[in-house]
Order: sequence, then structure tokens, then C-alpha cells
Amino acid sequence: MNLQLVSPYKTCPFKCPFCCAAIDRDYPWKDNLYLTDKTEYFQNLIHAIKSNNIKTVVITGDTEPTLFEEWMEECIKIIRAFFPKVTIELQTKNYNTKVFNLDKIRYSIANQDDFYKMLKNKKYTNEKIGITYLYSASLNWIDIITILTNVYNTEMQHTIKILQPSPTGNIDIDNWIKNNSIPLSSISKELFKSLNVWIDENCMDTNGRYIIFRIDGKIYKDWAELPA
Repeated sequence: MNLQLVSPYKTCPFKCPFCCAAIDRDYPWKDNLYLTDKTEYFQNLIHAIKSNNIKTVVITGDTEPTLFEEWMEECIKIIRAFFPKVTIELQTKNYNTKVFNLDKIRYSIANQDDFYKMLKNKKYTNEKIGITYLYSASLNWIDIITILTNVYNTEMQHTIKILQPSPTGNIDIDNWIKNNSIPLSSISKELFKSLNVWIDENCMDTNGRYIIFRIDGKIYKDWAELPA
């Protein structure tokens, strides 16, 4: 079981048109327990990891999590202190991010230009990098094969993610995905399987995969669940 550790919120500078985490209304998680009571926030985080037998903590957000370096550093410090065997992973679109005390950085790639931006900045090592390819008309399976010929390394984790409708019903996002999606049947599954590339057909499916720990210090069962 993994835990998705969700950052505080501010408007994301990347504004990816397909981002299912984008918020199209007043942000509902206004209760920032990290700011109002850090002790309780971290007590809740420790309890969530321990009681759910968490093996991996994935730092993510409804925005770009590297916008909150102090929060990241404190969370990582606490997790390392109490759970030294837990793997810590960062999911990011920020190719210029500095490397924290992480086990893995997973970069999101939406087109070939994104990949070359990441490569140019060289802020990673092969041992710590994972690449998530966001599958659409902007990055089809032939594009992904082209990237793999440049970067392929068995130490890396390569994942093709099928874009999902927004959990909050964002019309702009859902229309973009509808107009730019490619049928799953277009992917050469056997080829990617032979290259150890995993195809994630529904990243929004939390059942048995992960729980979500938001900035209000509470656990949520899926991304569409709102605070009580």
C-alpha cells in the first residue's frame, strides 16, 4: 500500500491542459493543518503510515509539490526518522527541481520537448529517476519508443499513463482529454512489456493501491472525495 502525500495548494505554474488534479472552483481543502498545528499534522501523518503499513510515500499535489520546499523537507525528515525503510518518491513536472533526500524522482513527460528539457537540466541520476509518459496525441507510442532509444536503462521505471477525466468534473480538462486521447488499442502492449514499461490504465483507481493524505491532516479514499 502506498500513501499519496498531497502538498499545500497554490495555482500551478505549468497549467497542463490534461491535469486531472487541477481545481476549477474554490479550493475545498482550506484547512491547512501543517500551518495551524504542525505537531498534529505530523502525528496524523505518522499514524497514517504506521496504521496502513505504508511501503512507499509519494509526494504529489493538486499543484506542483516542489513549490513548497520547506514542507517537503520537513515531511521527508519526519518520514526518514520514524520509517527508515519506507521509500519516498517525488512526482513532478519541475525539471529544475533540486534533489531532496529522496529514493526516486518521477518526472511527468507530455511530449518529446518535455523529455529533452529534463535531459538538458540533468538534475537526476539513473538510480533515482522514473519517467511517466502521459499518453495522448501529443505523445503517442512511437514518440515514446523514440525517447526510450535515448534514455532506456533497466534501472529506471518507465510508465505509460492513460489520461483520466478530472474527478471534479473540470469541463476544459475533460474536453481536452476527449479531443486528444488515443485508443488504448493503439499501444503495442507486448513491445512495451518486453521493455519493462508498465501501462497504467487507470491511475485514479485507489482500491488496494494507495490512500491519500491531504494538507488538512486527513485520509481520503479517492481524489473525488471532499472534506466532511
